Amino acid sequence: MINFSDKSVLVTGTNSGLGKFIYERIPNAVSLTRENRVDIVGGKKYDIIIHSAYNSSNVNFTDLDLKYVDDNLILTSELVNLCDDCFIYVSSIDSVNNIESSYALFKKLSEDLVRSKIENYFIIRSSHLIQGGDADKIPGSVRKIINGEPISLTENSKFNLVSYDDMLSYIVKKIENEIEDKEINLVNSESIMVSDVIEMLEKNGGHGNFEYIPTIPKESYKVEKSSKEMLMKYLKEMSII
Repeated sequence: MINFSDKSVLVTGTNSGLGKFIYERIPNAVSLTRENRVDIVGGKKYDIIIHSAYNSSNVNFTDLDLKYVDDNLILTSELVNLCDDCFIYVSSIDSVNNIESSYALFKKLSEDLVRSKIENYFIIRSSHLIQGGDADKIPGSVRKIINGEPISLTENSKFNLVSYDDMLSYIVKKIENEIEDKEINLVNSESIMVSDVIEMLEKNGGHGNFEYIPTIPKESYKVEKSSKEMLMKYLKEMSII
């Protein structure tokens, strides 16, 4: 467990995913969910805000609605007004890779908002997230391969894996002033190809024509384990192999 007993901490997105993972490891943290958002936003300020909540719906630009904008931008705008010290925003390398998606666009817009409103901020951009155990987090396409389902990615597409543990470690380092940078990209030095995942699992439900090969920014922090090592660890933890 992490002890920030001398600071008030607010964590968003705590119903699932990375937000839940972080919240469960900071005993004195306060949770923001859809259900208590109005009360939290209208209440006191916090020394540290860790904002990992986002609407993960795969929405086309032509189908964007107010709910999506509210979840991914307006909430960020409300949260910056509650920050007394350090605002930590969990983003994605898609925001700097010119990926044409609503997800990447709103990550970029939220980053711009945080920069413009907060002096002491920390933007941490990850590639694909993975975590075994109760978190059970893997890229959606990897899960489909495990289940023998077809995917839209080409065989030469790549997954660049970073664990929840890695994300939390760097967030804690920032809070404890071990990192001076205000913005970092947290990535894996070695990606793993779709074809390698198919071979590893000995399952092939079919692949598609969409090529996704993440561009790794030159100035990035690198995690210790390779993507292959992380995937193997996950598969063993979840008793898949």
